[in-house]
Amino acid sequence: MQTAVVNKDVTIDFCYPFPGEWGPDYARGIVLGKFLAYYAVPLCIIGIFYALIARHLIHSAKHVPGETQGTVRQVRAETCNRDHKRPGGR
Repeated sequence: MQTAVVNKDVTIDFCYPFPGEWGPDYARGIVLGKFLAYYAVPLCIIGIFYALIARHLIHSAKHVPGETQGTVRQVRAETCNRDHKRPGGR
């Protein structure tokens, strides 16, 4: 149990989860440890895996089956159409 003095007439008693005799460094260490273990480290791991997923999707989008053949066919069709539009050209 700890007490906080608001002014000379008012004090507030509250439950404090860390023993006072262990000092403020103990409480700071526990809070920092929980922050790292339950928030910062999982957030970094999730972020790394999202980045890996994004990289994989970007690389796999370059090698979609049928995409390169379709593009080549489009280019050939456009050049054939241009050649046929020329007067007397091939």
